[in-house]
Amino acid sequence: MIFAVIIVCAVATVAVAQNASTVSGSVWFDTFAGKNGVVLYPQYAWGVKTRTGDFDGYGFIESAPREPLFTNNLVVFTPAKFRMFSVQTETGGLPRGVKGAPEAKGFFQVGPRLNVHEAVPKLKGTMHHLFVTALPAFRGIRPNNLLVAGATNRISIANDVELSVEGYRRIFSNGPDYSEYWFLLHPAKTAPVSFGVFTLKNGNNSMLALGIRIAYP
Repeated sequence: MIFAVIIVCAVATVAVAQNASTVSGSVWFDTFAGKNGVVLYPQYAWGVKTRTGDFDGYGFIESAPREPLFTNNLVVFTPAKFRMFSVQTETGGLPRGVKGAPEAKGFFQVGPRLNVHEAVPKLKGTMHHLFVTALPAFRGIRPNNLLVAGATNRISIANDVELSVEGYRRIFSNGPDYSEYWFLLHPAKTAPVSFGVFTLKNGNNSMLALGIRIAYP
């Protein structure tokens, strides 16, 4: 089911792109190490702007200490005339299943999103994005949850050095919240490599790690 949804989204994206005025994309790879182990975190993002609205996507696969291998892929539509609201879909799961239930792997969710940075335009001076998404249980293993996510614009803190902060918290209806945050330094001399601190919190499992991000473009 998951792969079928991904294929449908990819086909739809190609069709939309034919009428697009702007198409963008980027990839980046995070690796952070802490006392509990190493985080490996390849990620990607894409965007397609059309006359009717914007289609945006984001996805990753994450390997983190004491956490199951996890992947998630988002497709978001934002109407051109109502930019404070979006429709967000999430397709992902546990490629290896979970202990004792290897068949319990995937999920698909869809729900409304409030783009706070569009509702409060003054925030755009500081924030790249800030949003809240409600995702009811629909198909698969993931329960009802509320996602709060944001990222700052890069802020100059020294000659040729910028700082950015990003992260999210996912509030579940029947379990502990899950959150991740990044604090990144972007020296111009080391581009495309940035340096930073990564934090993860999932119930009793928490970690603080140091590492790098390699991004293109």
